[in-house]
Amino acid sequence: MKRLIAIATLLVAALGSVDAVLLTLLKVEDAVTGRADSAFCSAVSATGCSIALQSPVSSVLGIPVSVFALAAYLTLLGLTIARLVGSESPTGQAARPATTLIAYGAALWSVGLAAYSASQSSWCPYCIGLYAVNALLLVMVRLDAGPWPGWSPLKALRELASRPGSWLKITVGFALLVGCTQAVIAWRIAGGLTARQASDAARLEASLKLGTVPMEFDAVPTEGPEGAPLQIVKFSDLQCPHCRNYFETLMRIRKEAPDSVRVGFRHYPLDSECNPFVGRSVHPHACAAARTAICAQSQGLSFFEFVGKVFEHQADLEPADLDTLASEAGLDLAALHACAQSPTTRDLLLRDILVARAYGVESTPSSLVRGLLFSGGFRPESFRFLSEHLAEGAAEARPAPEPVLDALRDGFTRPALPARVPDRLLTRGRDNAPVLQLRVRADAGAEGLEPLKAALELASVFPEMATIVPRLEAPADCSREASRGGCARTRRLACAWSLHIDLTLARALLEEPAPSLAKLAELSPGLDACAAGGLPDRVLAEDSAELAEWGGADLVVDGHPIRSLRPNAAILERAVAVSRLQRLGFDTNGKKAAKNAH
Repeated sequence: MKRLIAIATLLVAALGSVDAVLLTLLKVEDAVTGRADSAFCSAVSATGCSIALQSPVSSVLGIPVSVFALAAYLTLLGLTIARLVGSESPTGQAARPATTLIAYGAALWSVGLAAYSASQSSWCPYCIGLYAVNALLLVMVRLDAGPWPGWSPLKALRELASRPGSWLKITVGFALLVGCTQAVIAWRIAGGLTARQASDAARLEASLKLGTVPMEFDAVPTEGPEGAPLQIVKFSDLQCPHCRNYFETLMRIRKEAPDSVRVGFRHYPLDSECNPFVGRSVHPHACAAARTAICAQSQGLSFFEFVGKVFEHQADLEPADLDTLASEAGLDLAALHACAQSPTTRDLLLRDILVARAYGVESTPSSLVRGLLFSGGFRPESFRFLSEHLAEGAAEARPAPEPVLDALRDGFTRPALPARVPDRLLTRGRDNAPVLQLRVRADAGAEGLEPLKAALELASVFPEMATIVPRLEAPADCSREASRGGCARTRRLACAWSLHIDLTLARALLEEPAPSLAKLAELSPGLDACAAGGLPDRVLAEDSAELAEWGGADLVVDGHPIRSLRPNAAILERAVAVSRLQRLGFDTNGKKAAKNAH
């Protein structure tokens, strides 16, 4: 029985060692990149492992707790093996009381960490794994030592004290394990920092290639002098741990060198409740937190001070928690609730979201630094690198080579065409959704079908984002009698939309090589008959008259032809964002326009 218990202890300690190694690797990642997280963490917890691994109790004297855990489990492995192979040796005799003390110490530390995690509403799955391992170790000690006081920590301490030589060897071995592991961590971090410097240079080079976009501070909460050498507009989700880290870094730099940085703040919650570009609520309290922050500022409170408190308590952002933060800040709760639910506040939040998407922001944190777009946050060392290298590069960078915003602005300054939206749609957007019309050349191969592919990509991710109308440009002599090649595909597309055939068929029509007639007939038995009839002629005549008014444009947004842009999914998303800004009465920088465009 004792042998089985020892083998079980070996297995439990080995499992704990693996878990501790994974936690230690995350701590190394945090030291290098500031992202103490993993796909597994994020799948289990909304805040991942970030809060637990970046908390003040995650390290002791600068050494990660996971390093002590790893050393403890490796020591347990060694002591258990010593008992199995040499139970009569001094080390073997000291193994049981030492194992008892290690198990008690690990269990008590687990209780403390679990209490802290509960206070932060943060449950790191790797940490929970260690709690389970430590609980199993206590069970092993209980089974091995028998009834109380056999597994009493005081009795174990007295037994170990009677063997000072063994006690000293175990202590020295534990210390060596901690020291060697910490040395390996320091080596890994040093290598990671070197790699990160190369990564920072690559990020800067990639942003310089994209070019600069306009910086706008008038419409956003701002801290720092106008002439600061480092100008930053930060896009954040108040429930995002990485956004909190980035915010704290910026505020620390602002405190250390107040004249060096100017920071503007825009919201981009990863929550489908208010963000139409998010398919699901990654952070379900982010929208409410953003509206509360907007309204806190409207009551005269420092925006950055309140946001700092929200980030500090981001594990507790239920409505009651937000009310507590607001009350502690001296805000009028009744006025705050009314403000948070007002259409004006919702429009202001949507403005930030739309501006972010118009600039190409897709995740948080992101930021514009001197007009250059960067995805992800920066560590303090990275800012030092940017300060040294950004000024010259940004000054020489050209405006963004893909002039999406300029083309969209230019398009909306022209009079809109008469609204003629047919019943045949690729998708129908929700209320107040933009209307996107696209030129589709079915006879021009893959290039001519790119707008349709882009529309299908947008529709598959955000089906109600926009009303999408394909306009078919027919090849010459595309009659029933001359229906072949590109003309045949054009007529089938005309029938597909006119008959309201679903997106499955539209995707099939875009396959390369083109689908066989048998496959098309299987997907839609009436398609071939329709293509041979008179309906495509009427559809193509209507589209031809519409396209003649576009002046060569391939994209029309709310009646405004957008020239010089070949539509792809990203451009269509930006067009949606800019159109909705126009409808809300904002320009593309987020400032209130003199008058609405629509």
